[in-house]
Amino acid sequence: MKDGSWLGLRPSGTEALVRIYAESPTAQKTAALNEAGKKIMTGKF
Repeated sequence: MKDGSWLGLRPSGTEALVRIYAESPTAQKTAALNEAGKKIMTGKF
């Protein structure tokens, strides 16, 4: 994103799960990115 924030979704190679990685300038935005990742994975967006 323009402010350097990012969201990554990575399927585990050894477990039946997807890991969500996020980074941003603020804790609030990082939390929002994590929630967006969860919504993407559950199809509830």
